[in-house]
Amino acid sequence: MRTLARRAKTSEMQRFHKAQSIQRRLEEIEVTYKELEDKGVVLEQVLRGEEDSCGSPAMIDQWVHLVHQKNALVSEESDLMVASRQLELEDKQSTLEMELRQYELDDSEKTVEQQAEEERVLQDMLEVVDMRNSLVAFLDENRLQEMESDEQQATSLLEVKRDPTASAGAQVYWA
Repeated sequence: MRTLARRAKTSEMQRFHKAQSIQRRLEEIEVTYKELEDKGVVLEQVLRGEEDSCGSPAMIDQWVHLVHQKNALVSEESDLMVASRQLELEDKQSTLEMELRQYELDDSEKTVEQQAEEERVLQDMLEVVDMRNSLVAFLDENRLQEMESDEQQATSLLEVKRDPTASAGAQVYWA
């Protein structure tokens, strides 16, 4: 029993450290995102100011790179939020497992209240497992959508590079 408690404590500490690192990274992303937005606003103003040339290819490349970085940060932030939620669910599942260990008696030795409580804990555990499965499905769906979006962006950016006047229809607003 002590070994189980020790493992649970170790696992809890690992989740705690992971949660701290997720929080730190989310804060870093917020700062970086703000910096990219500021750069993007300035670059977009410069590009819009060059009406004759529709922006130099180097400036358009720089703008595209900023948009790509911004999208990557948004994607990473989303992944971190899901990872944070997974940690919360892991914590809840661990707590429920500890509660369930209290009911390791033979069914004939349990009171009606103990049986009802054990059933509630088992039901809660099933809900947590379902939520964790939903998160995994959500991540898979997001990955597919991101891949499709990246392909579409790459195609439209190639068109803009081939024909800079085609960029008039493309709108990305930073601020």
